[in-house]
Amino acid sequence: MRWRTKVRLSATLCLVAATVAANLGQGAAADDTGPVVQLSASDAAMNDAESAARRHFDQFLSHVLTESGATMEGAAVKIAIPTGGEHAEVIWVAPFAQTSPDGFLGQFANAPQHIKDAAVGDTVAFHRDQVRDWSFFGKDSKLYGSFTTRVLLPHIPRSEAAKIAMLLSDVPVPTDW
Repeated sequence: MRWRTKVRLSATLCLVAATVAANLGQGAAADDTGPVVQLSASDAAMNDAESAARRHFDQFLSHVLTESGATMEGAAVKIAIPTGGEHAEVIWVAPFAQTSPDGFLGQFANAPQHIKDAAVGDTVAFHRDQVRDWSFFGKDSKLYGSFTTRVLLPHIPRSEAAKIAMLLSDVPVPTDW
């Protein structure tokens, strides 16, 4: 798949994923153009998806980071940003770079809804503990990771879910890892 096509697909996925981002009852990470799927903070499937993504995070980094610490094109992470009290906005960040063993710097890939004076493309610093998911396009042009997106598919309109499902790999973690 050509890189421009991958960029378009990645942008489309970020937009669609943004419109259905799970806020786990704590705040939304959604673009203004679509619905937000709200799952309970105790939703077992979402919590399992986030745990699985975090378990494979170091593997993900070892495959998408360049020697300078920047990410390859099409790699993204979903992070939780505190917005006050117990609330957090869960939002995709791409591109991003590792700045220290546990620190990262990236750009919002979709429009923050609950972070004051923030917009798509704004720079955000975040810590490893804030990561909730990750994604990237593999050599087969399929989207790997996206653990939380897979959980959200049954909760979104069929037409949008079908578009996303066509992009997703059969398994979230490449078999050659």
